[in-house]
Amino acid sequence: MITLLYLVVYERHEGMGARAWKGFDWETLNRLHEKGYILNPIGKAKSVEMTEEGFLKAEELFEKHFAIKLKGQGRLDMIKIADWQVVLSEVTL
Repeated sequence: MITLLYLVVYERHEGMGARAWKGFDWETLNRLHEKGYILNPIGKAKSVEMTEEGFLKAEELFEKHFAIKLKGQGRLDMIKIADWQVVLSEVTL
């Protein structure tokens, strides 16, 4: 689930985490909070603050499971679309 938060990050502060839209169920958000990946999600705000650890973990998992390297490129450029639903179930925290 944390990889989905990575997709909806709208504000990033290097070394301090990021903000992401929180359109996910409360149980999932509470689990991410308990693991230290996001700050307390309870409140009226439509976004949640990701910790630096949470942002880096989300980025790592996203690149591992959803991105592919283009031949000859040193960076990840594309989202891997094939089998994405299966991969999502494997990385849900």
